[in-house]
Amino acid sequence: MYGIQLSVETLSMWIPRLRSDRRKYEALVEELGKAIETGVLKPNDLLPPQRELAYALGINLSTVTRAYTEATRLGMIRGEVGRGTYVLSDSREVSIFLETARKREEIDLATIGGRIDRLNGSGAAAGAFAESISGLLAYGSQDLSRRAEDAVRQWCAWRGHALGTDTIVLCAGAHAGLDAALRVLTKPKQAVLCEEHTFPGLKAVARFCDIRLVPVMCDSGGAIAESLLHQARATGARLFVTVPNMQNPTGSTMSRERRAEICKVVESAGITVIEDDVYGALCDEPTLISGLSGQHIYLSSLSKSVAPGLKFGFLAGKQEALERLSQEVTLTSWLTSPLLQTLAADVIESGAAQEQTMRNRRVLRERALIVERIFGCSPRTPAPYLWLKTPCDPDHFVDLAVANGVRVISSSAFKVTRMAHCHVRASLFGNADDEEIARGLTVLRQLGASIGQSASVLRNAIVIRDEGLAAEAS
Repeated sequence: MYGIQLSVETLSMWIPRLRSDRRKYEALVEELGKAIETGVLKPNDLLPPQRELAYALGINLSTVTRAYTEATRLGMIRGEVGRGTYVLSDSREVSIFLETARKREEIDLATIGGRIDRLNGSGAAAGAFAESISGLLAYGSQDLSRRAEDAVRQWCAWRGHALGTDTIVLCAGAHAGLDAALRVLTKPKQAVLCEEHTFPGLKAVARFCDIRLVPVMCDSGGAIAESLLHQARATGARLFVTVPNMQNPTGSTMSRERRAEICKVVESAGITVIEDDVYGALCDEPTLISGLSGQHIYLSSLSKSVAPGLKFGFLAGKQEALERLSQEVTLTSWLTSPLLQTLAADVIESGAAQEQTMRNRRVLRERALIVERIFGCSPRTPAPYLWLKTPCDPDHFVDLAVANGVRVISSSAFKVTRMAHCHVRASLFGNADDEEIARGLTVLRQLGASIGQSASVLRNAIVIRDEGLAAEAS
């Protein structure tokens, strides 16, 4: 298991022992996850070439290829031309994606994905692929980009956020769009405001862009206006990355009153907003920036509301930075394959994307009823995940949950603030079905998890805290 000597050039090649009671590719993914977690394989270690590993294990090359593909999707490894396939960083964020390589009998409330029904409108894209595979596998064209941009306008109008004359920048998913936007809007060491618990993608981009995330205190109603103003004044930060609708990881959605308060602070303090609205189409709430004037950026994609594999995203707005990005196509639209642009345009134009999103909305409403049945209450707006307060250290609670057959994610994976928060995120929109979700949530409740504090309790706490900080500063 710890490797054999193949040649002078290939030292200590990793050769796992595969379980016989699993499909070979699944067993290989599982052993890869174990090797990473136990330190047998360390971050940036090169994996054996697929052909050599297949020969050493006595299995088909296609089996190894499938396993490497799945491990790449799970965030364990990455392949680069000229470098080979290597183990990704062992950061806390990456560990989220390793959860799916665990035992099948465990209830997975860690992964976010969503159900995918048949996208009936994708037939045109499939036909186009069959008829013109060479064109879809070549570089994109201006005509296709214009079609995709028109589809984006159609999607946003359906979502309730008309773009008008806004500049649109296509990108390979929302994460790529956020990365591009922050690279043109920030400088190294710059302070950027965000919710005190935020999604791992933003934390990763911040590390690579060498920017400092400044936490804005939140409650069950989302970011708190008083904290936003305080942090902007204290740090000089004038860029706010926020997820007003179904915030990841808390699942909170801002009320209309809270949006008005945030907008007032944004305009009075001269803050530029990047609104990440990847989940917005799954609820009936408006966008935050629809209530703002000035140069702000709207970011969204189809991967959360329609299908995880549709890595088709876009930036939109009247921000000068978007004009610059629209000219730098090698950093944005060129990274979105013609095949994905065609498929995205097709499912939007046909209405299939909208239909799938409405089905997903119904699923979330059904899952909210499960939450209410088990905990006696549920969040105001059904969301893809549940932010649960734990009676002990969240990392310890995760271990307790795992010991009882349920996987969730500790708040430490998402926190920007240094303050201790005892919460875990439970996914309601991933691999688990209704019955598994009910069983998993029941286990979490029995272990002492509960729905978080109300907005009023936490809001009073942040006002008191900010007054204390102001007194210290004076």
